[in-house]
Amino acid sequence: MAQQPLISIIVPVYNAAGLLDRCLDSIEKLACTDFEVLLVDDGSTDESPALCDNRARRDGRFRVIHQDNQGAAGARNRGIEEASGRYLLFVDCDDEVDPQLASELASKVEEGPYDLVICGYDRINELDEVISRRDVDPQLHGGMEELALYLVSDMLFPSPWAKLFSRKVFSEVRFTKGHQFEDALIWADIIRTVDELRFATVGKRLYRYRITSTGLMSTYHEEQEQDLVDAWTQVCDAYQERFGDSAADEVAFRRAGVWFDVIDRAILHDRSLDAPLCQTALQELRAHRGEVFASPYRTRRRKLMFCLLLHAPKLYQAIVRRYGQRA
Repeated sequence: MAQQPLISIIVPVYNAAGLLDRCLDSIEKLACTDFEVLLVDDGSTDESPALCDNRARRDGRFRVIHQDNQGAAGARNRGIEEASGRYLLFVDCDDEVDPQLASELASKVEEGPYDLVICGYDRINELDEVISRRDVDPQLHGGMEELALYLVSDMLFPSPWAKLFSRKVFSEVRFTKGHQFEDALIWADIIRTVDELRFATVGKRLYRYRITSTGLMSTYHEEQEQDLVDAWTQVCDAYQERFGDSAADEVAFRRAGVWFDVIDRAILHDRSLDAPLCQTALQELRAHRGEVFASPYRTRRRKLMFCLLLHAPKLYQAIVRRYGQRA
């Protein structure tokens, strides 16, 4: 009987032939070698299936699962079901990992022991240039309430990558198929379903998240924006259902932040603010303007921008177009 690997690395693959080898090369170079890699080919129509099969023939730690297209959520779920490792690590097929990712996270997770360990990441473009960095405070740790608090207050990010999970987190939880922002939505299920969870952080950026011209955050459809709102609404609702109003300021901050994102992304994609979802966002922000201005988490710059949005919307739009989202 084969020995159980420490880590199962789950890689959903869909039409990523141009970047897939770079992703898999970075996984092969991990300093921690006690892992298996589940390449879930989600009905790709390019050369990705052949690249996956070739990798598996070359390196026995890689295993390929071919399935009809079910989206990233369906591919991740299949990986969870097929995984045999003690811990789960998700990697997107167009991203790359630092050689120390698995060893650093595994060392920390067993130090606790913890059920979840999180590190920072670099955002890179298609030319491999770093365009922004996301650090995490290495002092963050705690249980489920603290984790939920840090997620809604934006001190931690919701994506499943750059995280090492204990298998128990996914004993009853799965990603929601057909939802554009399943990355955020799954935290509502985790908060509602997982009884106990201990987490910690590693103060290093060990993951490289690639922004592509065809990626979710580079495109705009009102349906996906509605999914974004729905996902964070579910997370905030889950927090309040389980922990009450102990973090009212943080929940209000997140709810308003989603509406700002809706407006800013519409502006950046040259969409009219007269669109129904943008009008809803404006109505919600106006209705809760007192909470926005009183929030200890909202920067002075953002409060000034909110004044412009309310009283000089054309100037607000010009600034967002010039300086970007959350200017």
